[in-house]
Amino acid sequence: MVYKNGGAVFLIPYFCALIFIAVPMYFIETAFGQLIVCKLHQRYAIIKPHWWAVAVCQVMICFATCIYYITLMAWSFSFFFDAFKSQLPWMNEGAEAATSAENLWNEDFFYEDTLHVSSGIAN
Repeated sequence: MVYKNGGAVFLIPYFCALIFIAVPMYFIETAFGQLIVCKLHQRYAIIKPHWWAVAVCQVMICFATCIYYITLMAWSFSFFFDAFKSQLPWMNEGAEAATSAENLWNEDFFYEDTLHVSSGIAN
């Protein structure tokens, strides 16, 4: 999706998240963390009582990020070990004589062998 829209469109939400979420969180973690010596879930409540939920949001975001990156690492390791096979599994038959990129890559390898995508929820 980012590649289709030019690539730089990703920078808009990135910088918004950086300015409005990451920098304030970093400031609270470092500056207030040294002044207010307490646990994370108590730190935000000391600053303002209604901010206790910020710590819960941090934990949920960290959990979702870890799940996402663990999945990406598993796919990366799968492709890494498949790269040592004598015939690369994601190459089409006769790819050595291919003249265009469409004839080179087997698009079904990722969906069928890596993800094991089925035709429906019943399968």
